[in-house]
Amino acid sequence: MSKQHFSKQAIILSLAFTQLGPAAVTVDEAPTNRSQDTRDLEGLIADESLGMSSDHDLLMAGLSPTPVFGTECFDGAVDSSGIPLLPDLSIDLDTLGSEEPFVGDDIFIAANILNDGRDCAPESMINMSIPGAVEFVAPQAQCEVVLTNVLECQFGDINENATASSILQFRAIAPEFSALFSATVITSVSEESTANNLDSLLFNINPGGINFNNSLLLVESDNAQADGFDLNTVTANVVALNGAAVSGAVVNFSIESGTAILTSGTCTTSGGICSVNLVSTSAGSSLVSARIGQTELTDSPVEVNFTAAPPRLVDFNSGLIEVLEDQGIVEVPVFRSGTSEGAVVFSATSAELSATSGLDFLLPSNQQLSWDNGDGEPKVLLLATIDDNEVEIPETFRLELIPVSGMAQPGPNATTTVRIYDDETSFFANSFED
Repeated sequence: MSKQHFSKQAIILSLAFTQLGPAAVTVDEAPTNRSQDTRDLEGLIADESLGMSSDHDLLMAGLSPTPVFGTECFDGAVDSSGIPLLPDLSIDLDTLGSEEPFVGDDIFIAANILNDGRDCAPESMINMSIPGAVEFVAPQAQCEVVLTNVLECQFGDINENATASSILQFRAIAPEFSALFSATVITSVSEESTANNLDSLLFNINPGGINFNNSLLLVESDNAQADGFDLNTVTANVVALNGAAVSGAVVNFSIESGTAILTSGTCTTSGGICSVNLVSTSAGSSLVSARIGQTELTDSPVEVNFTAAPPRLVDFNSGLIEVLEDQGIVEVPVFRSGTSEGAVVFSATSAELSATSGLDFLLPSNQQLSWDNGDGEPKVLLLATIDDNEVEIPETFRLELIPVSGMAQPGPNATTTVRIYDDETSFFANSFED
């Protein structure tokens, strides 16, 4: 969606209809909506005092009760079944002015139809659904509200590679978080018709009469840990000019500085209040701003702080693990520390030192150690020792924990040495005789 501002000197409406030339409409001064600084074009289309470039423009301005549309301009092309080949039309809706108007403000939408192919698109029209929070107010002869929320605009015949355009005027009559306009373009030939290229525009309509001097942005909770999960909260408190709480106001938040991230960029007030959360993986402060429409709330921006989080680690209990050769299956515990927030997955690898994989020990492949969010319990890594019935000195190999997913890191004991003691000797791990 594009944002544009109207010139106070001229507004050009390109009304490219068959037999109708473009209209240039000059306006000496467009009155300004004081609260939102949007341009009020009410009366632009229908004012008889405006200078028009041709008599046809008077027709399109709604000054003639009998507009003439839809001369048959089909070029006769058909497909293999004899069905007429319809023109390829595209539609584009553009926002003129603010996408966050207040109740009582005017909304202007430029509707453009392009004929991308075939010689001519006969009796072309736009079918637009309009949200219940607005009403259609521009008295254009080619547009008619055919249902409660459906606007139909006739555009006549459109030549190939030509564009037909019109500015549609609506007025916001009720607050709504998501006021969605959507439109399709339709053309018909010999009882065959096509509707294609849906386009849409989204507006956030705010209540009027907001007291911005007394509407505040507050830090609801602060000093969360910068662990990527702990949350800080900021709250908007919105009041009307009479002091009452305002519901339905769309508040937009942004980070002015710092590393925090908003979990949502907007909220809608209920009972005058709405909140958003922030999260961070870096300790420090961030500045958060909030606005309604184009106006910032009082005390905006506010400072939100994140404190350093304890490290999130996964490791073994120690740097040395001792086992007996005839122990068989060995369960090695693996621990998670720092926080249990977030899911974490680790795997493990082995490396031979004096012990040989497959002869002295075996680490089953594809083992994964998984923690769900909030799970802080130790997990078990399985390995096996192999008894070869030979007298041997103690042999060693290394185990290493490898991160697979999640935000935890290998701890100081993520690499450990496993020492295997021979069960045929008279000395065991405690170095005393049996």
